[in-house]
Amino acid sequence: MWSIVNLSIQDGSVLPTRVGANPQLSIYGLAHRFALGLVRYLALRW
Repeated sequence: MWSIVNLSIQDGSVLPTRVGANPQLSIYGLAHRFALGLVRYLALRW
């Protein structure tokens, strides 16, 4: 992974506190939001 330029890994560690028994939907939502932001960012660069 160290040789991959601009690698971004998203997981549950971005949550500031414990979200309950099953944070799966929260993590999916955060991943989706990150992906949309990444698409917008890359669209502006190209």
